[in-house]
Amino acid sequence: MLRVNREYQRGRPASHSWTARPWIFALALTAVCVPAYAGSAPDPQAAQRLITSSADRMLAALHGGGDDLRNNPARLRALAERNLVPHVDFEQVSRLVLGRNWRTATPEQRRRFIQEFKRFVVRFYTAALIQYTEGSDIPQDVMRFLPLRAGPGDTRVTVSSRVKQPGSSQAIPVDYRLSFSGGQWKVYDVSVDGVSLVASYRSSFANQVRARGLDGLITQLAQRNAELDRR
Repeated sequence: MLRVNREYQRGRPASHSWTARPWIFALALTAVCVPAYAGSAPDPQAAQRLITSSADRMLAALHGGGDDLRNNPARLRALAERNLVPHVDFEQVSRLVLGRNWRTATPEQRRRFIQEFKRFVVRFYTAALIQYTEGSDIPQDVMRFLPLRAGPGDTRVTVSSRVKQPGSSQAIPVDYRLSFSGGQWKVYDVSVDGVSLVASYRSSFANQVRARGLDGLITQLAQRNAELDRR
């Protein structure tokens, strides 16, 4: 069985909401598994509706999947590949995460990084979700969404939510940043308790690139992904 803190300790930022409470990441991304919105003009309210309605559907699926999903990480990863990946703009996320290193990367390095970082996110998501569901029942009202603050025609919006902590009355802020491109809303960043996924990995990966180069970072991600696929 995958254990987030052990399996993903290497290659991640040392101390922030993503590592300290990885189950928040897992629950946050249940709301990213949305059907793509297609249209010629951006409708910010559509982005809000997609996130909120999909959270309800995904949480219901997790309740129904039970031990069948918890005991089969490969099946859970396949669900994530099918439902999560199409609705995240991994090219934009990769560009933001690599920062200046993206500008100097070759087309092949960019392709390989997107591929391995996408695999890494999916595996982190499934490992965190398994860890959370092993020890806790997910309450139906675990996520609460706030009214959207956006104007008509906005092409970038932030959908804000609050996620309950197990055994606590305190809720953690989780914000989704979406952009409208090619007739679709897609997620390009998620913040947990004010800590951005993009900013966190940008700092961590920049250190690794300085130490071993971009090819070294890509190789490290590929090795970790391969190790987890064999488990």
